[in-house]
Amino acid sequence: MLTSTAIDPMDRRGVDKNLWIWESPDYTRNYMVVADVARGDSKDYSAFHIFDLETNTQVAEYKGHMPPKEFGYFLTAIAMEYNEALLVVENANIGWAALDAIQERGYRNLYYSPKSEASISDSYFSQYEDHSKMVPGFTMSLRTRPLVINKGREYIGDRSVTVRSKRLIEEMKVFVWKNGRAEAQSGYNDDLVMSFSTAMYLRDTALKNKQQGIELTKATLNNISRPSQYQGAYFASGKDNPYYMPTSNGAEDISWLL
Repeated sequence: MLTSTAIDPMDRRGVDKNLWIWESPDYTRNYMVVADVARGDSKDYSAFHIFDLETNTQVAEYKGHMPPKEFGYFLTAIAMEYNEALLVVENANIGWAALDAIQERGYRNLYYSPKSEASISDSYFSQYEDHSKMVPGFTMSLRTRPLVINKGREYIGDRSVTVRSKRLIEEMKVFVWKNGRAEAQSGYNDDLVMSFSTAMYLRDTALKNKQQGIELTKATLNNISRPSQYQGAYFASGKDNPYYMPTSNGAEDISWLL
């Protein structure tokens, strides 16, 4: 069961103690930080999860009230701490203030979305890519929201993710269908659920496509760099003498041509 993986954090950090940490950064591993931004003065919370990309294990989580610009600085610092993690921030409404703060700090490993409703596989992750047709952050649209939620449910159902947070599990319990839309019950929040589901969606789409592209590039480069196995027209294998040519009268030594 999902609840069997939930454990108390080994550390609670921050003024409000709302940054929960289960695993310290391992500088041999890759991480992803996925955040949902709130105004900081309302009933909604700013939240983020940090996942180990190899094991898909939740290693840290935050849920609290923080002004968007300050939250952007906070996200930059925590992403740097976790080995320059891929930083994904929803860019709807108030999210732009946090993204501006992240770009102000010059953070490099920021997620970008296509400006149009293009395939998610077109998303970019690095400052070295062409961003002329991209916007910083993850765009949650009418098209992507149902896909995001379904992907979160799929990973939970398949037990393909290790969830450590009791806060997240409690939000999942009150995440229901209301008037044809999946959201939290009245009086509850779904900030952790949505940022979690976004992480699972990106893992199964953009991250997978990116990894496949890297593997294809490596395979192509390996083929280019590998010496040709072609041994010439006059012998069948590398064990044959290249200076003997088979004729009707037997093998003829052609080394004299040299």
